[in-house]
Amino acid sequence: MRKVLLLILIFVSLGAVGQDGGYTIGIQVIDSISGKGLSQANVIIQDREDASRQYFGVTNESGFFKIQLPKAGNYYYRISFIGYRTKGGVIAVKGGYQKATVGLQPEAYNLKEVTVKDWAPPVKVVGDTTEFRAESFKTHQDASVEDLVTKMPGIVVEDGTVKAHGEEIKKVLVDGYEFFGSDPSIALKNLPAEIIERVQVFDKMSDQAQFSGFDDGNSQKTMNIITKPSRRNGKFGKLFAGYGTDHYYQAGGMYNKFNGDNRISIITSFNNVNRQNFTREDMLGAMSGMGGGRRGGGGGGGALRGPLDQSIQMASNGGINSTNSFGINYQNKFGEKLTVSASYFFNYIDNENESETWRDFLYGTDSLKFYSEKSESGFYNFNNRLNARIIYDIDENNSIILLPQASFQNNESFSFSYSETFDGDDLLNATETDLDKENDGYNLGNTLIYRHKFGLKGRTISLMVNNSYNKKEGEEEQQTIEETFGESDILTDYDLDKLIENTTSSIRSRLVYTEPVGQYSQVMLTLGGSFSDSENEKWVFSNELYQYTLDPTLSNVFSSTFETYFSEAGYRFNKGAFNITLSLSAEKSKLKANREYPESYDLKKSFTSFRPRIWLNWKPGEGKNLMAMYNASTQEPSANQLQDVVDNSEPLFLTTGNPNLSQQTIHRAMARYTDVNAETGRNVAFILFLEIGSDYIVNHTYTNNESVPKGYTVPDGGQLTIPENMDGYWDLKGVINFGTPVTWLGSNLSLNTDLGYNRTPGMVNDQVTKKETWSFNQGVQLSSNISEDLDFSLFWNGGWDEVHSTLDTQEESYYTQTSGCKVNWIFGDDWVFNSTLNHLWYVGLSESIDPNYTLLNASLGKKIFKDRSGEIKLGVYDILKENQSISRTVTETYEEQSRSLVVQRYAMVTFTWTFRDFFGQRMERPERPGLMEGPPGDRPFPMGRF
Repeated sequence: MRKVLLLILIFVSLGAVGQDGGYTIGIQVIDSISGKGLSQANVIIQDREDASRQYFGVTNESGFFKIQLPKAGNYYYRISFIGYRTKGGVIAVKGGYQKATVGLQPEAYNLKEVTVKDWAPPVKVVGDTTEFRAESFKTHQDASVEDLVTKMPGIVVEDGTVKAHGEEIKKVLVDGYEFFGSDPSIALKNLPAEIIERVQVFDKMSDQAQFSGFDDGNSQKTMNIITKPSRRNGKFGKLFAGYGTDHYYQAGGMYNKFNGDNRISIITSFNNVNRQNFTREDMLGAMSGMGGGRRGGGGGGGALRGPLDQSIQMASNGGINSTNSFGINYQNKFGEKLTVSASYFFNYIDNENESETWRDFLYGTDSLKFYSEKSESGFYNFNNRLNARIIYDIDENNSIILLPQASFQNNESFSFSYSETFDGDDLLNATETDLDKENDGYNLGNTLIYRHKFGLKGRTISLMVNNSYNKKEGEEEQQTIEETFGESDILTDYDLDKLIENTTSSIRSRLVYTEPVGQYSQVMLTLGGSFSDSENEKWVFSNELYQYTLDPTLSNVFSSTFETYFSEAGYRFNKGAFNITLSLSAEKSKLKANREYPESYDLKKSFTSFRPRIWLNWKPGEGKNLMAMYNASTQEPSANQLQDVVDNSEPLFLTTGNPNLSQQTIHRAMARYTDVNAETGRNVAFILFLEIGSDYIVNHTYTNNESVPKGYTVPDGGQLTIPENMDGYWDLKGVINFGTPVTWLGSNLSLNTDLGYNRTPGMVNDQVTKKETWSFNQGVQLSSNISEDLDFSLFWNGGWDEVHSTLDTQEESYYTQTSGCKVNWIFGDDWVFNSTLNHLWYVGLSESIDPNYTLLNASLGKKIFKDRSGEIKLGVYDILKENQSISRTVTETYEEQSRSLVVQRYAMVTFTWTFRDFFGQRMERPERPGLMEGPPGDRPFPMGRF
């Protein structure tokens, strides 16, 4: 019956299709002399009474542009095209469908005599969007988009992750289109900076929320890369290959063919020097949720980029990786109704790693417990990923969005480790573990969104339906020898074979209706629900005397269902520079769990919650913007967290689930104020984040058998961890970004300050614990803005953390400092010198780790061919042979430091060929200071407006 109710929601809107209406205008842009339509002309439309309502687009192949506007009235329009005089004016929109023809007059000019003296601000704020002008941040001619954006104030790269104003960029768009799905690394690390006109950073709401205007809490920090109009028609890319000492190699390239909306991009990479052009999430599907596995390394020098990287990211997992990848991205617009973008990506990683780990426990009685481990590990991972986005505009009032996706993974891994646990000077135990795994997984999903506009402005209805199916299955072989020391030594030897299969399917739906109330207000009603079904099997066989028998203490057959129904009512007020949305939702959830083996039991739980939501955006003055929001969300426990079967993949660190878990609730609040001075180019941003968790799922750790729940046993010197619900989780963070041009140096200065406080509750042996972390981070960067021939950056970043746990009477302080510079210099007869210098200094590490090291890379190359499209260079990575990979983890029960295998010094000769063939390039004029010149208040088109 419940599934039937969900399906009813899918068809509720079938009778909602009304009559065609609205205010639609069509503009035919032509050459005033020949009468020929001008494809890819830029069109900007702005409400004359409300400068915050602006729309941007380009003409199609025949020079036609069409848009539906929200109301009647007078609108500014501005049309520009390379080689033609810009034309603007006012158009009166009365209702129904109107069509106009605009002729642009060709403009003759001599490229050598053109001098652009106008100055435009490098940063501006348009509504809730921060926009950076690419020409204000000069880079060398071979720079990637990532090289460009890291020069922009408030944007930093940390361990391969790009953050803007303290938030991770989750998605990168290119001219408003997805580029290789939702992987931000591919666009940032492979597209050249020279094709970029502007970069926008904003919080992108879901497709349904953009249509209705009501935030549904599913927004993502998004970067939209806007290309230069002159670079939207042509072929460009690069190919490279290199070979070096110790048989290190790298090869790959990227090919792009742009023809307006018709675009295809191909990327490939092959190397064995720890570089990858995709995010690590691609290889987690078959590895996660399968029980156990060795801890990975990471961090440290291995995340730093060098002169040989060819815009490929260092791998974030520990060890040395050989990587092979291939991807293709396609997008096109078929006529006026159908838009398609799709991508396929494949990668294969061969990893080898050696690591050392040191762990200090915080719960020792008379002395401090200490754990050390040495391990050798590796894995092979295959991944295939497909994504598509299909938009079909049925007519002026009806549209459909289809978002299919699929991924397939195969992972084989092995590890051998030797560990010892001490209590003071006394050895408690020694353990050897040999673990082999083979896992397969696939994820299938689809989202369908139907949107309808009625004849009355503001009256809309939309329906979202999502379904997914995930399956992971694998086999593990584990051999462990454990020796416990004490009054009498005990030797334990066991051989296990594990078969694991997890399957999850789900369906979600959300129906949203909006109705105008007066001129500036709108109300919203939402109905929705979801249903998920999870089935999990884990069979563990123990080998005794060459005979495998089923172990009921480690085996489990478990299933669960989780269903949710919710309703929401909201109000939105939008007038001029002020926009506020208020809503309240009620949610009813039911959890059912059933275990069939080794013991049967049934569990039923229900939850009821009421969640307010607030979103405010206010533009108090030119260049100033204030955005604030609050929402709350719930998260049910995962299938693994509910299963009370022990996972002994790490024999001393046992984990199990808790069938009595409740759903957790997270309250989130954020406020952001930005101020950009267009005259001086100075900009400042203040951001405040707050998260509070109730019934937050934390760890309850048992270190002895006195208080451990019945049925469990803690090994000597080991621990057992069980999830529990607790209140008291806090995470508070403040961010300050400041940027200003330093004209007398021909550079840009950026200052980034982060302040943070985190409080995480937990339990140890039935005792409530609390870990508090205070953090302060200051970054300074000076980036050149002199010329493309000399590109340099100086940077310094210092981070201080102070950690206090109720289990430890002493406060622990840590300091991390990174400083250095990057230089790219083209001199003489097309010689190219490139170097990066990074000095890292850690305070608070173990004595066995060198806290102070320098990573120096350099290369010297020569541009070849008449058009300087080729380059041969000799580079040396880690000249001083000091590179390290260090990570540090602090939890409520222990402090851990680890060191992993990294690539160290090698030399490599690399050939690179860069090709550019843009249609009509010879007639191209210099890029204007800003595309959005025109009436006061001009701003870029906010994604999803039409």
